[in-house]
Order: sequence, then C-alpha cells, then structure tokens
Amino acid sequence: MTKLGAKIFDKTEGIKPRERADFLAPRIKTSPGMFLDTQHRAAKAEAENAVLRNRRVAIAELKIVDGRQRQLTTEEFAELKANLAAFPLINPITIRTLPSGEHELIAGHNRVQAYVELGRSEIEANVLELGEEQVLPAAFYSNLLSPALPDFEKYLGFKQLQLATGKTQAELARESGLSKTMLSMLFAFDELSPSVQAILSAQPHLVSATIAAKLKNLPLADDAIAKLAAGEVNLQQALIVAASKATPAVPVTPVKPVIIKQGKQRFAELTARGSTVVIKLADSDRITAVMERLEILLREEAMRLD
Repeated sequence: MTKLGAKIFDKTEGIKPRERADFLAPRIKTSPGMFLDTQHRAAKAEAENAVLRNRRVAIAELKIVDGRQRQLTTEEFAELKANLAAFPLINPITIRTLPSGEHELIAGHNRVQAYVELGRSEIEANVLELGEEQVLPAAFYSNLLSPALPDFEKYLGFKQLQLATGKTQAELARESGLSKTMLSMLFAFDELSPSVQAILSAQPHLVSATIAAKLKNLPLADDAIAKLAAGEVNLQQALIVAASKATPAVPVTPVKPVIIKQGKQRFAELTARGSTVVIKLADSDRITAVMERLEILLREEAMRLD
C-alpha cells in the first residue's frame, strides 16, 4: 500500500456507512391511503408469517356488526355468488381478533353471505390488528374504494363517521381524499326528507348525489322520488315532477246544519260533510218513511239532470 493509501485508510477506518433514508416514500395522509397501506403492511407481514397467510376461519364464529354490509342489487349479488361458486376466493375477507378471541368481520360481508348460501362453513381471511377507533373508518373506507358503491351509501358512511368522530365535512374530505365539492354533494342527501331517505335505504341506487343536490330544494321532491321508486316515471320525468308547483287546494265553503222542527220539537237535522249529507231523525221509527221519500226525491233529481 502506498503512503497516500495508508493515510486515507487511517482516516476512514471505523467510519460506518450511512444508512440510506427512503426519501422517495410519500407520506400517506388520507384514510383510504392509510387503510390500503395498512393492508399492504399486513399482506407483507402475512407473507412472513404462515399463521396469518390465507387463514381460514369458521363463518359461524364471525362476529358481524350491523350497518357495515354494502348493499348489492339482486343482479350484483347473483353474479358474486356465481363467481364464488365457480372460482376460488381471490380477495379474502378482512377480520380482526378481539380480546375475547372472537373474530370481528371488518370487510367482506357479501362474500360471507354468498359462502353461507353456497353451504360453505369456512372462508379465507386476512387478519388485521386494528384499534377500536380504527374499525369504523377501516370498514367504511374499504367499501368507499369500490366504484359500485352507490352515492347514498357513501353519504350514510360519512354521516356515521361524522356522528362518531365529530369531524367536519372539510376534515372528512381531507382524510378520505375526496374533494370538498364532492363530499358536500354527498351530504345533499342529508337535506332530503325522512320519507325519501327511507325509500333510498331500500333502493340506494335510485338517485345519485348530483340528482339529490338538484332535488333537495324542489317543492315536490318527495312525490317525485316516490313515483320514481314505484316505476311510474323515469329520472328526467321525476325532476320535472319535483319542480312542479303544488296545486292549491280549493277552499270548501262550510254548509250550515239545517234543523227541521215539528211544531216546537226537533224533527230532523241535516249536516253536510264534503259530498256526504247526514240526516239525524229525532224519532228512529220514521227512518223507513223518510228513506222512501228521499229515494223518490233523488230519482227525480237525477232524471231532471239527464
């Protein structure tokens, strides 16, 4: 070794190479991104842990929480069921293990239902370690990433998150990755009446958030949605119905009761209620005679109008 080489060696001896920082890794800020990152990390861990990889769990032992299942149309569920009947499950369900040892279903409710109807007792699952506060966002955002999720169910999910966390629409938009405009449009469903929301709960694909934003301030929105749900009108016709002005009710002039006396005694009282005339006789024994006279009178009136 040369003298120069020896000097360089002496000065650099003991210096450890600096570990390379991964500056290229982006910082994940949105909840869907965090959820996907969690799934990615879980998948990586599962690859190193044979216990968690493609773990099979008994369907009967799954703890299922109401309100998490994404509603599919009859056709969509039939397609899913047919696919699972013919092919292996490509996307395992997502579960978490509770302190009690039970498995709580986070995502994959329709896959579980299809397996049940197919008569299967076990299903493949990915196990995630989620804290209690992470469960609701994880369950919702796993469905939010599905393009088939109707806008009304997206609204219900965000509404549930808002009530559970107290977050504003701006905060929900920021963590979900949706624009503030899109989230505001989803919350147009919030301004529809309870009766309309009940209809949409049964038929969530009926109208989009864009249509809901148009309907919310129209005078006959309730009537239009009811007709649309019943198949009486199409979407364009429903918007026309909703924008129509309600026909004002024709005021009914009240008719004063007529009292007929026999001397000083009351013989009968006549009152009118809409198109109905009510006759009250003081003496019920006179009913048959009065009915016969009324029949003659009404027949004569009908003949006069011909």
